[in-house]
Amino acid sequence: MKKANIIFSIVFVLVLLIGCQSENINGKEKFKAIVLENETTTLIVEPIKGANELNNAKKIIVLTEGATLIDQNGKERMIQDIIPNMEVEIYYDGAIAESDPPQIQQCQKIVLFDK
Repeated sequence: MKKANIIFSIVFVLVLLIGCQSENINGKEKFKAIVLENETTTLIVEPIKGANELNNAKKIIVLTEGATLIDQNGKERMIQDIIPNMEVEIYYDGAIAESDPPQIQQCQKIVLFDK
């Protein structure tokens, strides 16, 4: 009976772990977006069609403090380099605060794409 309980517990935990997985890269979620506003410490972005984040809202506030800013070639950039209508890729921890508009408070990296 003990063996059955142990096996059941292990299977249960494995099912939970598999069910809780999400698509991410190195522990980070990512999505592409168009910058609507750059307020230096935050960006207001609109996820590009097809991004799962678009299901949450048309606009998302991204806190930029502590985020690495680079261009598509890996060159370090400054927050002032981000301008409205620029395409960016946001890497974050997967959490989006349920506010209006939603907020990403743990952004690790922002990749800038030149048009």
